[in-house]
Amino acid sequence: MRNIGGILLAAGQSTRMGRKNKLLMPVDHTSEPMIRIAAKTMLDSQLDQSMIILGHEAGYLADAISDLPIAQHVNPNYAKGMSQSICHGLDRIGDHVTDVMILLADMPNITAQMINALYQHHISAANPDHSITLPVIKSKTRQPRPANPVIWGKSFLPLLRQITGDKGGRDIITSHPHAVNPLAINDDRCFLDADTIDDLAIISDSRQTRRM
Repeated sequence: MRNIGGILLAAGQSTRMGRKNKLLMPVDHTSEPMIRIAAKTMLDSQLDQSMIILGHEAGYLADAISDLPIAQHVNPNYAKGMSQSICHGLDRIGDHVTDVMILLADMPNITAQMINALYQHHISAANPDHSITLPVIKSKTRQPRPANPVIWGKSFLPLLRQITGDKGGRDIITSHPHAVNPLAINDDRCFLDADTIDDLAIISDSRQTRRM
């Protein structure tokens, strides 16, 4: 039986957004901060366990989600890059977890339905322990490309712990193409990430369009 835990990475310094922490900024008519939208999405999904890794301005982010039943962990080494936050989460995920989904808090268009689709696609794989399940964006204007979030089978968790610097598991994916278990997603708006003010405006427009 699979037990898939989710680790939401929310420790970054938002340097490209200027002095504002992007995760505290609203992205649609609800005025909810991005961090809260991401946390609620995880909690609404089928993930068996959910946690969030905080770092930069951890106190403010924690206040924004203080009423939500999601485990919070502060990574004191967040300034050393994303890899440290991944390791911090893996150290706290629990031995009962068989697979881990890594999510990024600055992608507010990721939905619980998409997480569930990836979950089901992963547990249906011939060998989930040795599978890397990820969405592949299908677009009329671009070549298909892999995206986040990614579910890592148990055999890849030791490799994730070896990553250093400000990066995730892309090199592991590249070096293990046979393990990739892709799920085609036709709506590339889902994968917009908010690095700049312009990105945030595009995301806001996309969420407004979905309401219409």
